[in-house]
Amino acid sequence: MNKKKMKKLMGSCLLLLSLMLISTFSVSAATKNPTKVNLRIGSSRQNVYKSYDVTGDSKVDQFNIALGLNGKIDKKDSNGYYNNIFISINDKTYIMKSATYFYGAKASLYTLANGKPYLYIDAITDNDYHAVCGLFNYDKSKKKMVTAVNFTTLFNGYAARCSGDIVKISGNTIKVRYGLMCYSLGGCTITYNYTYKNGKLLRTSYYGTLVNISKGQHLTKLLTAKRTLTAYKAPGTTQKAFTIKKGAPVKIMQVWRKGNSMYIKLMYGGSYGWIKAATANTSQQFSDVMYVG
Repeated sequence: MNKKKMKKLMGSCLLLLSLMLISTFSVSAATKNPTKVNLRIGSSRQNVYKSYDVTGDSKVDQFNIALGLNGKIDKKDSNGYYNNIFISINDKTYIMKSATYFYGAKASLYTLANGKPYLYIDAITDNDYHAVCGLFNYDKSKKKMVTAVNFTTLFNGYAARCSGDIVKISGNTIKVRYGLMCYSLGGCTITYNYTYKNGKLLRTSYYGTLVNISKGQHLTKLLTAKRTLTAYKAPGTTQKAFTIKKGAPVKIMQVWRKGNSMYIKLMYGGSYGWIKAATANTSQQFSDVMYVG
């Protein structure tokens, strides 16, 4: 083989090798997350993840979640409490500040069918209160982590405290189970669905499904009216459906939450109606609910 042909062959081999290397690099750089990954929260030097996409560009990121105090990472006060969560992604650190001190946190990475990743972070403090609880995502336009859904605020005005857990991911929809200390129902759990639309996670309905109510050591949907209650034909209307007598048994079915209003659907004597949910300034509606904290 002459030198000219040899050079041509060597050039072809080098080109093929280069293409193979580029292809290999592209495959290793791209990633597809599992639907759920439980994350460990440690110090700034521990639990650094290098196999998942948290910014939503389908590429592997290096990230870590740590706790801190007053802007100082890996610090806590003399009682073991924190007030900051540090999320470090690709050598940039974002600080989530909490007005409430907490003693620990848990985190997971959830990814929708469309590849959009969300960090779930739940920071727990005394008496089962949650200083931080919600879903967070990286906003490319703002170049920082932002709150996608704050689970602590949905029932503001109608509950002393509130948190949320992810119970199911289906396509681009997330099912959230809220746990709250409701002024009407006491300790209870309610589910809502959120779906990805136009770049945001949005609640799919004003109607939430009641899972159960804590009644002492039992879970139930049956309560007893502590006073006379007026039920309406639909949430947000003034059309009266019926009156519930003091001491009468009712079955709680559903809740409706929109804007500053909350209504509760119940069954009384075979009929269905909606009552206005109690606020902190409203007298107790049911005699057998359990309030804690």
